[in-house]
Amino acid sequence: MSCALCGTAGAIGDFPLLLGQCSSIPKHLLTTNVPPLDSQIPVLQQILSDSQASVGVLNARIADLRAALTRLVRERDDLVVTGMKCKEALAPVRRIPPELVIEILSRICCTRMIKDGERGERVKQPPWRLTHICKSWRQTAIGSPLLWRSFTIVHGLGQNFHRPPFSAAMIQAQLSRTGRVPLHIHYQWRDHGHYRQFGEEAWIWNLLLPHSNRWQTLYIRCSSWELALRLDAFLQPIKDRLSRLIKVEFIVDADHRVWNRWDLFSAAPRLSSVLLTSSTHSQYSPDVVVPWSQITRYRGCYSTAEQLKILRSCTHLVECSIRFIKSSRARDDTPVVLPLLLRLHVASSEVLTHITAPILEELLIQDVAPTLTPFLERSSCHLSTLILTNLLSIDDLIPFLAVCSTLEHFTFILDAHSKVTVGSMSTLFKALALQTPPTQTNDICPGLTSLTFGWWSLRGSSWKDAFFAMIRSRVHRLRVIRILSLRVGGNDFADALRQQIGQLNRTGSPFDAKQLNGRKAQVSWMGFSVFS
Repeated sequence: MSCALCGTAGAIGDFPLLLGQCSSIPKHLLTTNVPPLDSQIPVLQQILSDSQASVGVLNARIADLRAALTRLVRERDDLVVTGMKCKEALAPVRRIPPELVIEILSRICCTRMIKDGERGERVKQPPWRLTHICKSWRQTAIGSPLLWRSFTIVHGLGQNFHRPPFSAAMIQAQLSRTGRVPLHIHYQWRDHGHYRQFGEEAWIWNLLLPHSNRWQTLYIRCSSWELALRLDAFLQPIKDRLSRLIKVEFIVDADHRVWNRWDLFSAAPRLSSVLLTSSTHSQYSPDVVVPWSQITRYRGCYSTAEQLKILRSCTHLVECSIRFIKSSRARDDTPVVLPLLLRLHVASSEVLTHITAPILEELLIQDVAPTLTPFLERSSCHLSTLILTNLLSIDDLIPFLAVCSTLEHFTFILDAHSKVTVGSMSTLFKALALQTPPTQTNDICPGLTSLTFGWWSLRGSSWKDAFFAMIRSRVHRLRVIRILSLRVGGNDFADALRQQIGQLNRTGSPFDAKQLNGRKAQVSWMGFSVFS
């Protein structure tokens, strides 16, 4: 007879008989030291012999069963593994298309922070290191030109300088993986006071220049005008080969200006974005020849006369962020009409006397000035966003806000040297409170949906009652409230404000109320400064 599961054969009928014979042995022979009778000795000897033989048979059967059990366990494990593989095969991640894989990798793997001391910026990087991904994803990453089109090359000698690694072999391999897609070039040359000949880095450009007809964006940042001049001379041969160039960011970190003219980008037929200073406008812009009539995004730092001359040529401008060199006045009063301008960021309001922007939506400026109201009336634009970064006085603010009937997003930061009193702040917030019931004639900025208010130093807290009364009057329209305390390490009524904000949140107000302090607040409001 064999087992139905494992197939092991063996006679098992003898074992019950043997066990019955064992039970016939007198109990006193098994539990005491009384010797057996002569007639019992042959029976005991037979039982002993049979039991020893049966133990051998059972041991053999146990060994067979153990082998069968091992085989069954192995088969079970194989089935479990097969089931897991089938489950993995049915998983939705298997059906992710390569396009989505590329998008995932580009968002999580292809950015890198490069730092120079306290300063840092995030740049695009190819996926040189990929771990914990499957073979197909790795092949997709290697075979996708879009993931390899960004070249970041940084030269610097500072001890605290963190830069992405690069070599000739890496650049050549990366170029081979880009196919024919447009390229993004990010190049920084910072000598940190140690002058070096440009020839040390010429090999990099010798690899990239043959592909200049594929450059789409070009970021160049030099630590001195001398380095910028040498680089410009080296790049002159590709002047007429920038057919795909769309965006240029050219920054020189120097505290003075030189009058050398750069004409490298003058013949770029598709160039539309020109950024000639950093987002903080802390560098003088170089004298660059640009096809201004086709530019839609511009950021620069020049004299007032130079800025107005540029703006008169930028008839297709959509976004503009400008700062002026001090002690400069415009001599040409020719009006500047920007029919397509949507976003305007200016450091001084004086230039607005020359500008007309009929469809302007966003205005960032340091302070309110008498030129603002005539500018809006002349432009007849529907302003939706107003950002005041260094408000010194609010005397002209309320009349100006009364003109901005279409305003939806309002941000104002009191300057560190502001003379604004808590009484005037209360007056402002009372003026911004909506009447009950709301009216269309007397209410200021009735469509406001977000409000950001910050200060560097503001003595007294009597304004907060008027502020939160204004917030409650706009509870059905307002969605976002931000209170920025920009004094690093200062308390600035944090407890009182936090309590009021908590009460608003507990009442189920439909807006996001936040209070930010210190460096986080600085980062938050600095984000309003300029477009990227």
